[in-house]
Order: sequence, then structure tokens, then C-alpha cells
Amino acid sequence: MNPTPATLMRTYLELKAQADAIKNAMDTVKAQLAQALPDGGEIDGHKVTMVRGRINWNTVRKAYPVADFPQLYRQEIVLDQDKAQAMIAPAQLDEYRAQATVSIR
Repeated sequence: MNPTPATLMRTYLELKAQADAIKNAMDTVKAQLAQALPDGGEIDGHKVTMVRGRINWNTVRKAYPVADFPQLYRQEIVLDQDKAQAMIAPAQLDEYRAQATVSIR
């Protein structure tokens, strides 16, 4: 007998809660390792390194607006998605649509 959708959802939510708890515990351990080894190191054959964070380019754009810093920006032709949706048949656009995925919130 196949499980019901309600049973599948309960199982999913239980697994998600366990995964979230594990991720939080791992993040805590990583933070403790970062404090203990600020320059990185090796423990039991595992290399611990500090990786620089990525630059948040949206924050940079806000701090350096194009009106004040045009030299930081380039002019380029960008597809206008609204116009493309208005002018190309939906069936044609469906050919470019990504595969559907399941989202559970």
C-alpha cells in the first residue's frame, strides 16, 4: 500500500526539521572552529580553511549609484522580458521554460 499524501507530507516535515537541526548544529561547530583556528589548520586529516565571503553586488550598486559613478557601469543590450512575453507566443516561450520542481513551504 502506498503512503497517503498526508503521510508523505508528515514524513517530509519531520525530515526537514531534523535536517534544519543538523544544519544549525553544524553551523555552530563551524563558528567554534573559526574562533579556535582563525588562520585555519588541519585536524585528524581534515583541512579547516577560512573562505572570504562573497561581495554583495547589490549593496555595492546602492553605495555607488550609476548617476554618481558612471565609470563603474557598462552599457549593454539586455533582453526586455516584459516585451518578450508580450510579443512571443506563450507556447513558444514554454520551449525555454525550466523543468518544473516541487516546492513545499
